Amino acid sequence: MTFNPADELAAYLPVRSLIPLIDDVREKVASSKQLPGCITLGIQIEKALRDTPLSILDIQQSLTDPLASSLRRLAAEYPIIESSSAKIADQFSVYREVLPHSDAELIKGHVIYDLYFRVSRFDPFPPGMLVRQIGLTLSVAIDELRRCGLSIDQVGDLLAASSLVVGTLGTSFNDADPSTGLHETVQSPNDVPSSFGSPTEVAFHRWRSGHHVFALISLFCRYFLECGLSAATSEKFDELCLHVDKATATLRGTTAAMWYAADFPAEIYGQEVRPSMESEKTPQGFSGTQNFDYERLKEARDLLHVNLVNILGERLKDWPEDLGESYLEFKEAELEDMENHILIAAKMVGRGASIFSSKNREEELPPPEAAVDMLRRMAEEKFRQLRGLVAR
Repeated sequence: MTFNPADELAAYLPVRSLIPLIDDVREKVASSKQLPGCITLGIQIEKALRDTPLSILDIQQSLTDPLASSLRRLAAEYPIIESSSAKIADQFSVYREVLPHSDAELIKGHVIYDLYFRVSRFDPFPPGMLVRQIGLTLSVAIDELRRCGLSIDQVGDLLAASSLVVGTLGTSFNDADPSTGLHETVQSPNDVPSSFGSPTEVAFHRWRSGHHVFALISLFCRYFLECGLSAATSEKFDELCLHVDKATATLRGTTAAMWYAADFPAEIYGQEVRPSMESEKTPQGFSGTQNFDYERLKEARDLLHVNLVNILGERLKDWPEDLGESYLEFKEAELEDMENHILIAAKMVGRGASIFSSKNREEELPPPEAAVDMLRRMAEEKFRQLRGLVAR
């Protein structure tokens, strides 16, 4: 059977920061019947992962099934409220409103990337649409945890980030009633999606839905970093610590999302998935730098770093102790994320070049740099920055 990528679940995402949107979302879900249950499960998931050594089977039966069901019911509370077709037909214009000074080719790259992964951007973004997208995107990935080959740590990171995303929709995690047992959420027979058929179908499903999860969690990581920047500017360091800790948890969630997206054989990537990206028509080729949400996350990360160094100095030993420890953990997670990216690239392309660097090269030019070598150079820069922070 030939797999049709158009059968994949689409994603609807904003282009602006979540900071002005989250308050509207919280107001929108104030009367939600499903959100308290989702947040309760989030609390219990984090407690279980922190306090109890669990097997994959334990996680599937006790955590993922109830949470995925609750997320689907949450999504069902908020039907998609699409703007007129004219407002989503020209995605370039949507980006241009938000990035008025950006190069046109850069915006085209974002549009091509979104088109491939079936992402539509709205501005302004309806708060109910964000709630629905969170429910749909996370439930799809969490359902797949029963079938995919992630490690116990990767499963834990993805679940912890997911529960944090859901909890942010409420005013506080403490608003939920933690008394409900994990086993008390019952699925109806029709509540669990059917599995996919061929290995190629599974690969394309995980590749696209994994990128949806990555984008969604990246949005929230950026949100926490931007909240942290506001707290840093006001020198509210206790509040800053909380935001940095949440940014760390969501960053680890994006790393786990990468592994989920790539959880299929390298042969299928080389023979089916990569050619489907190479066929995209764009002057820039196809590159992760076209991933709008990750690029904005990196901007927020770099801006927070510059401001913290300007306020507190270049050495963590001069910072408030708790903040220094929180920020060190974030920077370690950032380096680990890059190291995991290297491992995924090595699995999928070996010593091969990235699509971006191998596109439209003249025959007389030297061979393009291997993707893993490019990523290793980037990791070395992260390590130098980290080493500078902890130097005595």
